[in-house]
Amino acid sequence: MNSNWQEDVPKRLERLLDLIAYISGKKTLPARKLMAEEFGVTVRTIYRDLQLLTRRGYILPAGKDSGIEVDGEKGRVLPLLRLSRRQAAAFQIGMEFIKLRSGSDIREEAEKVADRVRSVLHGASRAYFDALINSTALDPYLLHEVPPHKHWTQITDAIATQSSLYLQYFVRSRAEITRRIVWPLGLVLYLDHWNLIAFDKDKNDFRQFTLDYIQKADKLAATFKPPDGFSLRQYLADRAASKHGTKVKVSFTSPSYPMARRAIPAKPLEEVDDGKHVTVTFNFDNLEFLAEYLLRFGQEIQVLEPESLRQDIRAAALKVAGIYDQSPEPVAGRPA
Repeated sequence: MNSNWQEDVPKRLERLLDLIAYISGKKTLPARKLMAEEFGVTVRTIYRDLQLLTRRGYILPAGKDSGIEVDGEKGRVLPLLRLSRRQAAAFQIGMEFIKLRSGSDIREEAEKVADRVRSVLHGASRAYFDALINSTALDPYLLHEVPPHKHWTQITDAIATQSSLYLQYFVRSRAEITRRIVWPLGLVLYLDHWNLIAFDKDKNDFRQFTLDYIQKADKLAATFKPPDGFSLRQYLADRAASKHGTKVKVSFTSPSYPMARRAIPAKPLEEVDDGKHVTVTFNFDNLEFLAEYLLRFGQEIQVLEPESLRQDIRAAALKVAGIYDQSPEPVAGRPA
């Protein structure tokens, strides 16, 4: 091993970054001898640098008639990534959020992307980047990691390739598994769970499927064309502004509302603040989910309508109260 290896590392990293910038956008790869003279190193050193950039993915496969040639194969060079320190840190925090809120396969890919970005930073930029990441905690108690969605890859691939999906989906309200073929159009993160937005041809309507309740997802060979003019963002905006679903009116205590406002899983249609309470009106189509969600606010809220939602929350609250009407059962391994 070269005894000066540790001393050569910073110089080599700098040369690799300069080499990426030097060959970025070129249709043909300059002669190795020319590059060796440009960087003041041997031809063999340039050869090793190109090999490393290829292995690390900075030189990627390309078509027959495009890209540069490296060791007899066509390839293209990724343009040098230029980020400010804060941009790089913001990017990494975003990757951490993705890793926290996605399945295991997506977390692995996010880690690779983040490592790739970090690898092109050096000196003060990397120190700034690491300092900010090491002092930022998105999940301090490590309790909220989303369990792996075993169908995530199939679903995202079907969305990207506009391929039909065969789903087996558990419907909680009926406690049964349904089977259907849908056109997957997008994914939406609601609070703590992901939903698949899809078009169900049998129902001739859009449907939402919570990923946690998808029992099976198979990508089919049949492809589809999204409904004319469909945009996921516009669909969600139109849905929030429409009268789709049941009209819901909830009164929050004023101190609790700022936090609740950021987390209400719908777009408020009306907000009335009397100084002590904020009464909010919105439309929602899954009252079973909404009842579970609103229970987390305890005595800080009161559902005003619909009556069916009031009764659902009352029944759930009575069940909770009933648990505390009984003497606690001893925990295994501990004295009563």
